[in-house]
Amino acid sequence: MAASNPKHHKSEARLPKDTQKPPLKNKRERRATPDRYPHQITSSHGSNCTNFHKGWKLLFLACRLVSKDLLYRNWVGVSTLAAPTPTDGSTPSDALTSAVINPHNAFQLFTGSLDGRIMIWDFVNATLLQTISIGQPIHYMCVHEQFKGSIFVAASRPRKKPIVNDNNAVVLQITLKHSDHTTSECLAFHPFEEYFATGDDKGVVRLWYCLNDDLATKVRGVEKRTQTKSLHWHAHAVSSISFTPNGAYLLSGGEESVLVIWQLHTGKKEFVPRLGAPINTVSISTSSNSEEEYLVGLADETYTFVSSASLKITRSYSRIKIDPALSQEWQSTSKLNSAPIAIQPLTSTLVLPSSHPSSLQMYSPSSSTLICELEVSPSNRVSRRDEKPVIPSRVETAVISSSGTWMATVDSREGDAGFRSEVYLKIWSWDTHQGNWILNTRIDRPHGIDKVTDVSFTPCVDESKYLHLVTTGNDGHIKVWRLWRHRAAPGSTASESENGTWVSFATLTYRSEIPTSISWSPDASLFAVSVGPHIAVYDAAVGSLCQTLTSPNNHKIHSVHFIGTNGRHLLASGLNTLVMWDLIDSCVAWQCDTPHPIDRVVPHQKDASFAVFHSPTVTGEEINTRVSIFRASSNIPTSIRSVPFGLRNVVWASFNKRSGYNLVGVTHSWRVVMISDSQQPSNEEGLTAKGINVGHESQRRTLFQDIFGVSAFAASNSDFSQAPSLLQKHHKTYTLFDTPAYLAPSLDSLFDPLVKSLLTNRPTEPSALEDRPEDDIEEDAVMEEEQVASNSILSSHPSRSPHPGEMEAFTKLFKARCMTGTPTPPPLPN
Repeated sequence: MAASNPKHHKSEARLPKDTQKPPLKNKRERRATPDRYPHQITSSHGSNCTNFHKGWKLLFLACRLVSKDLLYRNWVGVSTLAAPTPTDGSTPSDALTSAVINPHNAFQLFTGSLDGRIMIWDFVNATLLQTISIGQPIHYMCVHEQFKGSIFVAASRPRKKPIVNDNNAVVLQITLKHSDHTTSECLAFHPFEEYFATGDDKGVVRLWYCLNDDLATKVRGVEKRTQTKSLHWHAHAVSSISFTPNGAYLLSGGEESVLVIWQLHTGKKEFVPRLGAPINTVSISTSSNSEEEYLVGLADETYTFVSSASLKITRSYSRIKIDPALSQEWQSTSKLNSAPIAIQPLTSTLVLPSSHPSSLQMYSPSSSTLICELEVSPSNRVSRRDEKPVIPSRVETAVISSSGTWMATVDSREGDAGFRSEVYLKIWSWDTHQGNWILNTRIDRPHGIDKVTDVSFTPCVDESKYLHLVTTGNDGHIKVWRLWRHRAAPGSTASESENGTWVSFATLTYRSEIPTSISWSPDASLFAVSVGPHIAVYDAAVGSLCQTLTSPNNHKIHSVHFIGTNGRHLLASGLNTLVMWDLIDSCVAWQCDTPHPIDRVVPHQKDASFAVFHSPTVTGEEINTRVSIFRASSNIPTSIRSVPFGLRNVVWASFNKRSGYNLVGVTHSWRVVMISDSQQPSNEEGLTAKGINVGHESQRRTLFQDIFGVSAFAASNSDFSQAPSLLQKHHKTYTLFDTPAYLAPSLDSLFDPLVKSLLTNRPTEPSALEDRPEDDIEEDAVMEEEQVASNSILSSHPSRSPHPGEMEAFTKLFKARCMTGTPTPPPLPN
């Protein structure tokens, strides 16, 4: 029963000066020892009760006439504890029936009255601490030291008329603690026994034996309570439970990503840990070989089968995993506004963020399947509720070399009072035999505790000569890392000697500016770095500064990109500015101010053009991102597009070989989208419409049609055969409509040529007489003339549809005249 805790009620303390003892000095002197627990000598006659404190020689008296507790020391009145008026407006009863000392706190007194109130007092300070109302008259009350925080009371419901030998009394256990409200999250019934199980938000699985009335207590005077059994292991909410078909086990799962198998008979449990994401659903299935399996549905849209015999994962089905904690909000922190994404050219797969921020997933767009998952930074997937949550490590960047044999990742963990910040640069090598990534080199704090701003590989396909990796950080350093292939050492493996390791080659700085972006020339001889309002161009072979470019208006440059395949043009993008540099002439080719802020720039891989993604605009619930397409030769966009979502990151989709722009990105809602300027039908099963054969099938003739003929009915069976299409089957691409509207000719001059080009002439139908032999024509001449004459007569009487009820009349007439039994023979002639 819940307890109410009102404000402390202060009663008047009247202590005679001549009999007052010196107060106790401190709490240490007042602390009760085990031999000072109260000795109760209560005598309950009517409504009077007494209680004796053995250690302090205190006697508590409850007086019915004045409704007060009189506290006496050495049998002299010390103070009076007066009960307050009930808050519900009811009339207070003048009978205090019981008083008892708290066995766990020697300074607290419990009192009970006939108005159903339990009052907890601090008798030293004469203060009312708490009031509990049970709504039933209290006749007796007791406590026990083994039941901490509970009071046992004997209560009864009041009756209108007195009854002799009334036994309408119950024993109640009242808790003094404020019980937290629990909410049941899931429920499952036992397959054949009469009880069910629930899982709540506190992690408790409870079995309820309340479906069978025979299990309830039937002793008179004892409260009937539902028998329950608690199974507690989960530290977080239980999201799903399920009984096995034989009823011997109970499965439960929740936020811990652990499947718990409870053995109901013994109470023992087994675990299937580290499933990868919080569990949403648990069910039991039977495989083709009649083996029982547990099907677990995870929060990242993955379905995993677990063998009931070995408790091992047998198979999993998943598409793109998403982080359930980040799928709703994207404006929480600036770090969440970006997402790692890369393309593996060897397998044409996507490298995407997984359901946990410390992992990456490999997804195949061609087959729409999840290939594998890479745990970049091993970390705890969940922490307890009563502890401070552990900040997980987060993968910020993922870059793959042009050959697809190397991948660089940057993962970091924010520090707090317990530990310092962590930043790791990890370089992975591709294992062609196993088809996954293997960690080759780990560099701790490549730029100290500062953030790594950009990472870029050498864009050369032939990596046998040399391969570089350039990183920039907020510490102001530009670091060049080189792949060092050394001879095989006695203790090294063959893979280490073949792949080599990555070592530091050069550390560069430009004044006191912070580098933000890196771009390589197509021939990998130069790399440009944006540093403040400048662009520093370096020689990749020796790491020396070759050229410095400064923004015309001294605007800060956010990113830099080589445009085209010849490496002549270099683009610098700021907040609202685009500056195109000609490296051969060492001058600005053109400059453009954009009306919208620039978010990122994606160059075309085979053309001297680039796409500018502006910051998304939010109008009500709609989010739109403006995309402008520029060419290196002009500051006027060739086309302006818009996409109905915001993007965290977008890269060039090298696996798509179609012409035009082919991009892949991650939206603000953590969805992967393919962006292209040309339409492509999806080959994924379930997303394409398939034709349905709706050709006309000949119907069987009914009995009425055999009797009355088909012409007597309405022409309901119309000819569904489709006429030959007049449209041309070949489709031409009209480049005229790709031009702007103001440059196109008028619609009046385009309509007739366009329609004529789409239509074809109707084919001429051959005459029926041309295919017939001459002999047949001569022999059937008379017959054809007769048919023509009959057709001309029938054409004057067009067919009509029968009126409602007309067919019913014909049917009744047929039955009355034609179905009357044996026909009567005609009379014989005389």
